Amino acid sequence: MSESGWLAWCVPQQPSSKLVVPCMFLLMGYTLMVVPLLQERVILLECNSYYTEIGRNMTPPFPIVDPDDKRCRDSTIESRAATVSMYLAIVVGVMSVLTTGTLGAISDRIGRRPAMLIPLAGAMLQACGLSLTHYLDASYPYLFIPQAIYGLMGGPSAFLMATFAYSADCSNPAKRSSEIGMLESSLFLGGTIGPLLGGYLSSAYDMNVPLFVFGGLLVPVVIWIVIIPESLTPERRVSAIQWRRANIFGALSILLSANSYGDRWILPALGASFAMMFNSVVGFASVMVLYTKLEFDWGQSTNGLFMAVNWLIKGLAIAILLPFLLLRCRKYVTEARIALVCLICMMLAFLLYAFAVNTTMFFMISLVDAIGYIAVPVMRGLFSMNVRVDQQGAVFAAIASIEAIFTVVSPVLFNSIYSATTDSQSNAALLVMASGIVIPLLLGIYLLRTDRNTRTFVAKASTYTGADTEPLLAEEAKPRPFNLSGEYEHAGYVDPGRFLDSDSPRTSLVSNGNRISTDSVTDASLYSSRSSRSRVAFGNSARASGLEDVASWEGNINSSPQLPSTRDSSVWD
Repeated sequence: MSESGWLAWCVPQQPSSKLVVPCMFLLMGYTLMVVPLLQERVILLECNSYYTEIGRNMTPPFPIVDPDDKRCRDSTIESRAATVSMYLAIVVGVMSVLTTGTLGAISDRIGRRPAMLIPLAGAMLQACGLSLTHYLDASYPYLFIPQAIYGLMGGPSAFLMATFAYSADCSNPAKRSSEIGMLESSLFLGGTIGPLLGGYLSSAYDMNVPLFVFGGLLVPVVIWIVIIPESLTPERRVSAIQWRRANIFGALSILLSANSYGDRWILPALGASFAMMFNSVVGFASVMVLYTKLEFDWGQSTNGLFMAVNWLIKGLAIAILLPFLLLRCRKYVTEARIALVCLICMMLAFLLYAFAVNTTMFFMISLVDAIGYIAVPVMRGLFSMNVRVDQQGAVFAAIASIEAIFTVVSPVLFNSIYSATTDSQSNAALLVMASGIVIPLLLGIYLLRTDRNTRTFVAKASTYTGADTEPLLAEEAKPRPFNLSGEYEHAGYVDPGRFLDSDSPRTSLVSNGNRISTDSVTDASLYSSRSSRSRVAFGNSARASGLEDVASWEGNINSSPQLPSTRDSSVWD
């Protein structure tokens, strides 16, 4: 085999969501492995500092080198360590808020891979900085420096934004939520294995060993991202970086615009629903350790086991149940309906956690919790389906900004609630989390309106085998004239719910040599009032007149003798 043949065999030729799954797995495994290591380091530093201050319990071995030393099991030390750990997490969140919008705007202009490489570089610098502080036995203020570097380079929020946008770029719209779910599943599986492996290596060898192992594994991830094909083709990139959206407020501004169907309230409703839901999710993670220690006397090992089991079940639920619903039961369910049912399960899970009476019951509730968390990838898919193809980076930057904001706000909010109600109502924080899901539920009922826009398109796209699919997207504010000249690589099926405005000029779409032409195609809501319209011609310029409704339109599409053979089917996952 020639050198070029070997290169073609080793290097992927087409973008695919599956290409970034191992990247998500390893980076999130590293990110969540660092959390308990940082906590152990802070406990160790606070323990030595505390006994040096009071001048007691300084018998050998001193300084204390083991965070599990019984001398470190003091309420004052644990309280101080918890405060410092919270500030370390806040630093990453605050810095991510400052940079995620910028990376989102850049990714819509130059591609997704640079937006993935920058957070990866930040993670490797963080690993080096934490190893150096441990090696030099530096005090805990120096731990803030590698945390700030990781946050300024985007942190995990920016990496999630870029990978989800990469998946949205190259996935069939009918399968987009399923593909996003696959990435979300790898996030949870990486978050399960990372802390377990990191804890074993740290206890068996040294704290620096897991940092070296995971930091080293990020090097081939960087090389892999460099060689995989870019998902955002030049034709689909914005003409210039939109600097007005390169900040936290600009990144969120896309949620105040109309969706690709002209509905001005869908994106705001999605944004509010996701924010309230994510607030409760992060809040649970922030108080779970304190709550279970108080109610069930859990130690570090039991908490670690619960987190591993909980994350594993969530990862498996998203990997198995979500594709089954979206691909096998598409005739009966839509993304909005799945999200609504899952939000009900999430609220039920928080209520059950609040009234759990023993350890076994608390573990079993993870099954309900896992079903509830399916709402997260489904809502990401709904965001993606309601914006234009050149806005994928912007909308995922908005989601990442929401996540970064509540990564900072939620721990402070729910730790304050928990501290204020520990003596009177210890489960009050969990009840507040459950009540916080009421707003997403109410907005979710409104989001069922999206079914009318997407049901026809998704049903056809999921069953159509003659060509790959991509929606013909309208302009941002309202259906109005636009021109997609040149190559529109994913064209193959035009959704009747996404017609152009009646005054739009003739539009030509080229798909791998097959011209798709439209002539004054009208919006679906106005279609029945017009007597004569030109229809989309797949591979020809045929005309149809007197089409009175969308059903007639769909019938003509189904009976069209020529369908485009877009790109090779291997492009789509």
